Amino acid sequence: MSPRSAGRLKTLAEPTAAAVASCRRVLDAEVEDVPDETALTRTRARVAAAAKALRRTGERREKRAAALLEVAERSESAAGCGLGRVLVPA
Repeated sequence: MSPRSAGRLKTLAEPTAAAVASCRRVLDAEVEDVPDETALTRTRARVAAAAKALRRTGERREKRAAALLEVAERSESAAGCGLGRVLVPA
């Protein structure tokens, strides 16, 4: 993978990591405010579910970004070989 492609992939993954960290901070604060053990257990379950959903979203974004970068790299190499220009969706 070219340095340019790696930079694009990193740029796409950073917002997901920031969202996960932000969600965890908010939910951790919520856990601290819950006095009842049953409510605490439910809140922990919600935190785990939210973190899992965010991880899945991040994984899907990374896969989509990787696929787009692969198409872009193929387009660049096809254009260099004289096969014509292939458009990549933005």
